[in-house]
Amino acid sequence: MTACGARSIVRHNCSREAYRSMLTSTQREEFEATGTLRLRGAFGSRAAAEMTARIWALLERAHGMRRDDASSWTVAQPTGFQSLTRLGAFDAIASEALREDIDQLLHDWNRPKHWGAPLVTFPDSQVAWDVPATQWHLDFPARGALSPLPGIRVLAFIDAVEPRSGGTLVLTGSHRLVELLMNQRHAGSGHSAEVRDRLAERYDWLRDLWSGGNHDRVRRFIVEGTQIEGHLLRVVELVGAPGDIVLMHPRMFHAPSRNVGSRPRMMVSQSLFRRG
Repeated sequence: MTACGARSIVRHNCSREAYRSMLTSTQREEFEATGTLRLRGAFGSRAAAEMTARIWALLERAHGMRRDDASSWTVAQPTGFQSLTRLGAFDAIASEALREDIDQLLHDWNRPKHWGAPLVTFPDSQVAWDVPATQWHLDFPARGALSPLPGIRVLAFIDAVEPRSGGTLVLTGSHRLVELLMNQRHAGSGHSAEVRDRLAERYDWLRDLWSGGNHDRVRRFIVEGTQIEGHLLRVVELVGAPGDIVLMHPRMFHAPSRNVGSRPRMMVSQSLFRRG
């Protein structure tokens, strides 16, 4: 694993180089092992800044929320950004280099007409940050063939996301356990709740994660992690710089987290599907 490998998802101070396409064998192995892969500077900080500015303009028009006035931040998780997506405000995420990387993972896939669904979470200083027990889910149901990949999730940073500032939490390695259930024909319908229940029945660490057990959840689930069936599982907070992208395996458990920072979390997501 490189110095800027899976653990660097929570430490984005590695040297930043110009993003190049064509995934290396090391990157592909990292994606298979952890379920995530960071692409630094994948679409450029200038494009990211333009996207952020357009979101702020819409927030001011719709809610009177101004970037330089925290007292105006009255909506915790604003929605209604479809008009920006339809206008192509986030299409720059799909750089040629990124499309080439997706080609390597999915081969024949459906190209969206327009890219991006914003994920915006404003700070809430009234709550304490902790690893949540609820809302852990899969974006793709755990059914069908194990390979090839049915799709992939793209998470793009359009503004800086610092630790404990609302970044998505991913359970690295969980996709391997989901696929183990599928291989054994124990995934049932493949819906998040059923898969989660069956994994919790088998593994105490997952049962405690999803039931709210353990008084020091940060230490146990983020710092220490665990080994299950030969796979390293750890809760990882996705933080990053404008222009970064994280690719997420379609069968990885993940959850939203609270923003106890000083600025809103602004990311853009896109689900991509293998053709057919």
